[in-house]
Amino acid sequence: MNVNRDNPAKPAGTRRLLRDVEFSLANTPPLPPMNQSHASDSREPHRAPPLAGMRILAVEQYGAGPFGTSYLADLGAEVIKIENPAERGDVGRHVGPYFFGPDDSHFFHTFNRNKRSLTLDLKQPEGMRVFQRLVAGADAVLDNLRGDLPARLGITYDALKEFNPRIVCAHLSAYGREGSRATWPGYDYLMQAEAGHMTLTGEPNGPPTRYGLSIVDLMTGLVAAFGLLAAVCSARSTGVGSDVAKRVAAPLWGGLISLTILTLAVIPAFYVIWRGYQLRRAPADSAPPGSPAETESPPTAGAA
Repeated sequence: MNVNRDNPAKPAGTRRLLRDVEFSLANTPPLPPMNQSHASDSREPHRAPPLAGMRILAVEQYGAGPFGTSYLADLGAEVIKIENPAERGDVGRHVGPYFFGPDDSHFFHTFNRNKRSLTLDLKQPEGMRVFQRLVAGADAVLDNLRGDLPARLGITYDALKEFNPRIVCAHLSAYGREGSRATWPGYDYLMQAEAGHMTLTGEPNGPPTRYGLSIVDLMTGLVAAFGLLAAVCSARSTGVGSDVAKRVAAPLWGGLISLTILTLAVIPAFYVIWRGYQLRRAPADSAPPGSPAETESPPTAGAA
């Protein structure tokens, strides 16, 4: 559970973390090509976790980004969490409950287990220089910032490729990095409403209802991790990194996160496409989206 090996409630020191990273770079053999097979040996007593040797810099906060990278850390990746000292670190540190002690958030530990943590102000030249040194020895950068911030901070592939041409930069935001809403912040419950899921949740005669969990945060965090791993596989094969999740119309690397939102909305949208049929909230023992026999038959093609 420790985020910092000395004190899990506080980020690590910059010099020590850089020293550890540089030592690791000097003493870690190159990773094998992705197409090289590895014979499994059931007699091997201590096999390394599947993502051992992968280093990810996480410019993340609260739920969606930390949830996705927590699974990467569980699988053996070295996740270095970058926190803004001007904001007293990740806002998740200030969310209760505090079962472990005063100001030691159980919420924060849940989403940031097995990670290392470092405070860096990326708006300051000194902080960015440290970050760029870390990028030189990393496989990927993941952020879940507002859509316009990665370019402004300089954490896109174009800004970082001179330090590491294989770096993968995964961006998870509410409305993408381009378009009229790129500067808009977004939150889970807002996304539930925009995707139409509140329309389907609750009792038939009740108001629109949100999920009890932050399902959009959790799902998009996992898809961000999925997209990051896919892009790292490509970068190891080609030697060229990329941005992940730029916009819906982009190729695979560009649309994964937006695809998650589309997936969340696809069931209500699917019925709307059928000549305006709108799903309604159903009783607790019904599941119209998954059981079409319980819904009214859609109009046939050519019907008025």
